[in-house]
Amino acid sequence: GDLKKVLNVKKSEFLENRGDTTSARLVQQAIKWGNPEAVIMNGMSYEKGTLNKKDPIYAASNYFRAYRLGVDRAANLILKLTGDPSFINLLNKTMEKGDLEAVYVWSAIIALNYNDRFTEAQSLDFLKKAADKGHVQSIVELGLCYYNGRGVAQDRKTAVEYWTKAAGLGSEDASVRMAFNRIIDYRNSDNINGDYKYLLSAYDNGSLLAEIALGYCYEKGIVVKQNKSEANKFYRNAVKRGSEVAMNSLKRLYDELRPDEEE
Repeated sequence: GDLKKVLNVKKSEFLENRGDTTSARLVQQAIKWGNPEAVIMNGMSYEKGTLNKKDPIYAASNYFRAYRLGVDRAANLILKLTGDPSFINLLNKTMEKGDLEAVYVWSAIIALNYNDRFTEAQSLDFLKKAADKGHVQSIVELGLCYYNGRGVAQDRKTAVEYWTKAAGLGSEDASVRMAFNRIIDYRNSDNINGDYKYLLSAYDNGSLLAEIALGYCYEKGIVVKQNKSEANKFYRNAVKRGSEVAMNSLKRLYDELRPDEEE
C-alpha cells in the first residue's frame, strides 16, 4: 500500500490480475506506464547499485526520462552526475562504442545545457542515429523536439509519427502523449472517448502526464462535464509531484476564476 502511495498508483491491473504484490514487479509495471517516481527509483538503484548492477549512464538515462515525464527536479539528479569528470569520461568512452543509452544521455545533457562539448544540431544527429536503431527513448525525445520546435522547425505531424513509432515498440508514454495531443485538438479527433479511457488507465498506473491531461479534460469540459474544482484536484496533485506544467495550468485556472479588480 505504501509503495502504491509513493508511486501514485491508484490501482494496478497487474496486482488485481495476478494477486502478486511484490514491490519489484509493481515498480516495473509503473515504469512501463511512464510513472516518473518509479523511473527515478530505477535510476537511483542503477546509480547506487542497490537492486541493479551499478551503471551511472543508465541512471542518468532514467533521470532524463523522468524529467521528460514531467518531474522537473529530476534534472538536478542528472546535473549531479554530469558534474563528475569521471562520468563524462565514461560517457564518451561508452558512446564511442556506439552504446545507444550513452547517445541518449549526451542528447539530454545538451538539451539541459549542462555541457557545451556538442551542439544542438549534433545532439539531433545522435538522437536520429539512436532512433534508427530502435532506441525507444530517443524516438520519444525526437518527437518532443519536433513537437516543441527545439533544434528543428516545429512540426507536430512529424512529432506524432515518431511517437506512433515509439508506441509501436511498446512505449506507453508515447501513447499518453498522443492521446493528450488528440485531447487538446479534440475537434479533429474521432475517438476522443477511447483516448479518455486510455488516459484513465495510464493515470491509475501513476502516469503524471495522464494526470495533467485529465485535469485539462475537466478544465475544458472535454468528454466529461466541465468541472473546475475537479481540474484543480488533478493539477494540484501533479504540482505536488513536481510538475511545472501543472503549476502553469493551476495559475491559468486561478486567473480565470479571479474576479476583475474593478468589481
